[in-house]
Amino acid sequence: MEMIELHCKNLRGRTIVKKKFSKENTIGDVTKVIAENIGPNCQPVLFHENKPLIPESKVGDCFKSDAVLEVGLLAKNTIVTDQVHFLPLPADLRVGDTLSLSLKYSKTKIFLHDTIPNFRGSYSIAWSSLYARNDMKIDTILFHGVTGEEKPEFNVSLSTENIAGDSNKVVVANDWSLSPGIRVFRKISSQSPQIVRYRYDGIYKVVAYWPEVLKNDEPSLVEWRYLLTASAALHRPPEIPEDDKIGEINGISVGDTWINRNELSQQKFHTPPQQGISGKKNFYAYSIVVKQSSKYEDNIDDRDVIIYTGQSVMSKTDDKQNNEQALKDSNKALAKSCNAVFNEDGAVAFNWRDGISLRVFRKAKSTRRVRYDGIYKVYGYWPEQGRSGSKIWQFLIVRDDKSRIKWLNDDEYTHSYKVIKVCTVKNAQFT
Repeated sequence: MEMIELHCKNLRGRTIVKKKFSKENTIGDVTKVIAENIGPNCQPVLFHENKPLIPESKVGDCFKSDAVLEVGLLAKNTIVTDQVHFLPLPADLRVGDTLSLSLKYSKTKIFLHDTIPNFRGSYSIAWSSLYARNDMKIDTILFHGVTGEEKPEFNVSLSTENIAGDSNKVVVANDWSLSPGIRVFRKISSQSPQIVRYRYDGIYKVVAYWPEVLKNDEPSLVEWRYLLTASAALHRPPEIPEDDKIGEINGISVGDTWINRNELSQQKFHTPPQQGISGKKNFYAYSIVVKQSSKYEDNIDDRDVIIYTGQSVMSKTDDKQNNEQALKDSNKALAKSCNAVFNEDGAVAFNWRDGISLRVFRKAKSTRRVRYDGIYKVYGYWPEQGRSGSKIWQFLIVRDDKSRIKWLNDDEYTHSYKVIKVCTVKNAQFT
């Protein structure tokens, strides 16, 4: 019986199996032998010259002589389909290099390079932007993780390696510069409709992450969001503007309340009687009012951490933020409060505590009362597609106040982060 020797290596070149197989054996038979050598929690996928091998194919039909195969390993409990693909990582990869791939890679979010997904360095993320002005590199990005599970394998790896925290809340790094890095490929324009191009943009670091429910139906799907930044060059020397409206004001304390927004405005603690952001154009923001309602469906209020949506004109038809937002006027003032060089594509503070002090007020849900909750800082800002489909600007705002505040039994002013109910996608197939 004629035999062919197959030298099976992982994508880093380490030998997993080196064995002779009959030409009548299938690629699936080879896969089973490899699986016996790597343990029960991983599923091998075989490649030859960067092309995946079909399990039903016979060894003799695929190879006429001895051959070297690449082995990609996939965690069995991963449930996504077209969002994850194996891709050998070029040894001489440099920032700016581009990859031209087939259309099956058009929805890729994770490129697996080696071993199981929760091994740091074994994967990269693939990112695309709706609002980038061109194909230039962007330092601050919002990555939408793989969709479906309560905590997909790749998301667990990305979050727990970089930041520790409660997985059902908004989790923020105290110092993102200390986080391990992750490779980022950006989807860029292609002249051919049959080709998808990705450019390697270098190493990014996770600043914050949080889960968002994609649908209101039950059961819901969850998509994890990751705010990442590429460069420490975003730092701006802290400035203390000569303006007595910034920061704490004598005469008010954390927990103080007002009858309504008009009273708050009359006392000059938050001047606009309706707008959520108070500040000076082309200067800094002084304060914001956080309100939970259907008008602000993109806001996330996790008490000490807020993902705040910028201002836009409300639609008269459905009372939601359907108009495109721009980074100007009050939104620009809020962005400039971040301890980073102002950037029209978004930015993250190098040292967020050195940002401009921002007063945060919360409006009660069932009454018109407003409460003062202390000083917060703008950690970062970025453009995003809102739930209504329009462009919005979002701001990561973190509490930096020495005064303690009791959050217990506080649903009147804040929405505690609910335990997320998600469904599992079954019978998924990898291509």
